[in-house]
Amino acid sequence: MCKTGDIAPGDLPESIRDDAPSVDEFTIPPQRTLAEIEKVAIVQTLMRTNWNKQEAAQILGLYRPTLYSKMKKHQILDQRAKPRGVPPVPRSTSARNTQHGRRAGS
Repeated sequence: MCKTGDIAPGDLPESIRDDAPSVDEFTIPPQRTLAEIEKVAIVQTLMRTNWNKQEAAQILGLYRPTLYSKMKKHQILDQRAKPRGVPPVPRSTSARNTQHGRRAGS
């Protein structure tokens, strides 16, 4: 019961006091669109699961292919993945100058 007119956490039932969000839980950022909130939720969940898409999809209540399409929609890239289109490292010049096990010009 509140005696001073101000309600303190101790005045509330334990069931309400214990429902305070923890630091690890997702919080909705203010003044954001639904698309921005969705993107934040996906990125935070991926980071929390060390970019394990199957686990992240399960936490978010999605099928894995749906998670991939949402990642594409929001342009979310796996920070651990190698960039595509990177040219292969060229071989040494000595490997190109050999012909049937002998050096060219020998």
